[in-house]
Amino acid sequence: MPEPQPGAAQLMRAYYAALDTPDLDRLDGLFHDEIDWRFPGQTLTSPAALKRNMARTLATGLRMHHRIGHMLEQGDTALCELVATNTVAGTDYIVHGAVVCEAKDGRIRRLAAYPEANEMAAFIAALSVQRSVAPGASPGS
Repeated sequence: MPEPQPGAAQLMRAYYAALDTPDLDRLDGLFHDEIDWRFPGQTLTSPAALKRNMARTLATGLRMHHRIGHMLEQGDTALCELVATNTVAGTDYIVHGAVVCEAKDGRIRRLAAYPEANEMAAFIAALSVQRSVAPGASPGS
């Protein structure tokens, strides 16, 4: 008897665990070949593009911790409340939001994040500063 495929809730937990570790190789096999990954201002359509995007973001020194609150799963869809603690240059930016994950054939087909706008703006501003700083330098130098 074949092993049951992971559901959307299990896949979403595995995705955030990979980001929190951070171990982007743990993303391999989590996503369908064609994806619809959405985050404010970004849409990605392949696992390779997602991994490259996350690698660039983590190269800024960003560290993340995601706490999944309420999780509802029905069929191939899971929805959760999420609190992300994003640490940029030693400062924590806490962002509340919701995430929808849709699975197909035991892999993530769609993942869409809906963060709280004001909290997200502060985090993105800090991350942008870090992206503009040369590696090894500190902001303002």
